[in-house]
Amino acid sequence: RTATYGAARAAQIGYVLSAALEAAQHNVQINAIAQNFVENPTYYPVEVQARPRFQEFMKREVPLGRLVSAREDAEFAAYLCSKAAACFVGQVFPVAGGWAIR
Repeated sequence: RTATYGAARAAQIGYVLSAALEAAQHNVQINAIAQNFVENPTYYPVEVQARPRFQEFMKREVPLGRLVSAREDAEFAAYLCSKAAACFVGQVFPVAGGWAIR
């Protein structure tokens, strides 16, 4: 992690919180999904995923021990758009297989 990355991530989170506060007055919920370790061929090509070093890293650093599937990520996003998630406002949800708790 770098200072630049940290500053950019903090700005994103701050924006979500500010926008959510403003939008809540109009009964609009704004949340964010902070993706990391989600199956994505651009970031994790199949040949990278097949490397023993990558697999060891996933087992060591990500409690789930694998990438989150694109389907799991999409289903969570769909849930956040549903009426069942109407109580969530201004939340930033890490979708990273538990990496954020390490």
